[in-house]
Amino acid sequence: MLIKNLHLTNFRNFSKTTFTFSPGINTIIAANGSGKSNLIEAIGYFIEGSSWRAEREKEVLSWGQQTSRLQTPFSRLEATMTPDDLENTQKYAITLQLNEETQRVKKEFFIEDQKKAASTVTAHLTGLIFSPESLDIVSGSPDQRRKFFDHLLSQISPSYNHHLTQYLKILSNRNRLLKEMQKQPHPQIEHQLEFWNEKSLESGIFLIRTRQIITSKILPLFKEIGEKLLHKPFVINLLYTPSIPIHEFTEEKIKHAFQHYQNTYKEKEYAAGQTLKGPHRDNWEFTFDDHQMRTYGSRGQQRLMVIALYQASLELLATEKETKPLVLLDDVFSELDITHSVNLFSFLETKGFQTIITACTDHPIPKTTNNPLNNIELTQKD
Repeated sequence: MLIKNLHLTNFRNFSKTTFTFSPGINTIIAANGSGKSNLIEAIGYFIEGSSWRAEREKEVLSWGQQTSRLQTPFSRLEATMTPDDLENTQKYAITLQLNEETQRVKKEFFIEDQKKAASTVTAHLTGLIFSPESLDIVSGSPDQRRKFFDHLLSQISPSYNHHLTQYLKILSNRNRLLKEMQKQPHPQIEHQLEFWNEKSLESGIFLIRTRQIITSKILPLFKEIGEKLLHKPFVINLLYTPSIPIHEFTEEKIKHAFQHYQNTYKEKEYAAGQTLKGPHRDNWEFTFDDHQMRTYGSRGQQRLMVIALYQASLELLATEKETKPLVLLDDVFSELDITHSVNLFSFLETKGFQTIITACTDHPIPKTTNNPLNNIELTQKD
């Protein structure tokens, strides 16, 4: 799927603006504070269904713009997209409106003006967002790695997103009961916990199995790309490490490990008032020659591993989804040296992915061929 144009109404600093994109590489070069990241964020809504950078969704609403029809902050994002064959254009839209009483944002999703579930809209656009914060995936917290892989797996498998949502709801209920047990133990609460323990098995098993399967698929791509980037005879590896020890990733073995944990950690969880292990605490480890990249790798080596991970993920998405993913690069080249910048740009150009790149005026994009780039200006167009 390709994005042809995007129209923003009252989104961040864009009151009413339209952008047109080419199937190849699109560049937005402008000063800091001009709205480059806001544009990438808006496109990201059609991939992820939410903002990848705002702590609270109401931050994206343009508070200074109100219509006569609505007296509360309101944003509308419209995108025209086509399949890879450039036929069958469809219009997609997302609206965001603030409830001033609850301060919550109501989102609605549309295809050809027909209201749809968020997952139906986001399923039409496959892609990855690469920002300076992404460069900390290797060196950062396990939460950053889970967020990356959860998004990747949700695009590959719609069922994954369903089970993740279910698991997190169950986790919330379970933690609420554990808090009650911490304050005032009661057999009735313990009985309710047994119910949620059983409910957590289906989604928990699915998440763990899918994470292992996809990790095993991305591993050979990651190793091949990463070992070339390092230019040294390192043996690199990517390991999925569930917080519950699991030696065989069959459904039966995962279920047994899950139940064993629930039984043996019961008292510890009562004391802590929270679920101590499970898919919400899983991690991925990056190693070189059996050493932790996070601990022993240089900053440059860690960034190369992130680049290898993104390139491998894009190739996996293209294979699994049988479509070329959209690539959004937000001011990434300012964080890379010229060699690594040229390598990344060449990869994107060779693969033919539709790419939208933002860059500051003092960090030019390393063009490696004479192919034309579609340069986009950040001007307001009524």
